[in-house]
Order: sequence, then C-alpha cells, then structure tokens
Amino acid sequence: MIDPLAYAKMDPWPQSLIEAWEEYKFFVYLINPKKMAFLNYRSASDEEDFADTSDWRFKRVHLAIEWGKVALSATEARLHVLCTYQNAFEDTKAIDGHIEQANANLNSARDAVREAGVNYRSISEANSMVRLGYWANMAREPPCKKGIPYEDYDEESNPH
Repeated sequence: MIDPLAYAKMDPWPQSLIEAWEEYKFFVYLINPKKMAFLNYRSASDEEDFADTSDWRFKRVHLAIEWGKVALSATEARLHVLCTYQNAFEDTKAIDGHIEQANANLNSARDAVREAGVNYRSISEANSMVRLGYWANMAREPPCKKGIPYEDYDEESNPH
C-alpha cells in the first residue's frame, strides 16, 4: 500500500524532474512509430515474393530491436522518475497509473524481443536448410574415382 502522506506532490517541479519527465516522454513517443515501422515492414514483406530472404528477415530483426530498445528505454526512464521523484505525483492513483504504463512499456519491449527472436530463428533455420541442401546435393553426386575431387584432375591435361 502506498502511503499518500509520504508522496505529497511537490510544486513546482525542480528542473531535474522536468528533464527526467521529458526524457521518458521522448522514449514513450517513439514506441508506436518504431512498432508501426516493424509491423508495416512485416506486412509488406509478407506480401512480397522475396519475403523469405535473409535480407528481409535481418531487416525485421533490426526493426524489432529498434522498437524494443525504445520501449525498454521508456520503461527505465519512467521507473527512474517514479523511484527518484516520488513527490512528482498528484496522488496514489497517479502513481499506480505510472506503474501500469511502465508495465505496458515493458510488455511492448518483450513483444519486440519476441518478434526479433522469431525472425532471427527463421534466419537460422533457413541457413540450416541451405547447409542441409548443400550436403544433400553433395551426397547425390557420383563418387570421385580417387575419393577426393581434385585428385581426379589431371594436371598434365591443363595447358596452362
């Protein structure tokens, strides 16, 4: 339980609190644009023929990480204000709202990390399939006469 007397609002705010508030608001305002950049790119890339290429997957990973970084920064900055300036809030309801918003920012960061992981794993899986395909093709080739491909090469037949 939050003691309302211990958290009486200070008025006016000191400059350090104003700067801390502006910092967390800066990051909060970046969350949706970064998230939308990821979602829009994912939607567009899902419709393209080359959506499954590594370049597209890497771009999705990059955008998800950018989204996660600002969401986590917003969470940290918001909690910094809460922990450092307990007297910045009107009442306990405002403090609870601040905590709820910090949790929402943290959940957004988690979602971004999850999306980055999904796209990163799809890159790894695709690379594994490429490697498997390479070795499967190698296994289908006829064996070399001497066992090692370059041993079949006759240097004397090369005029250079």
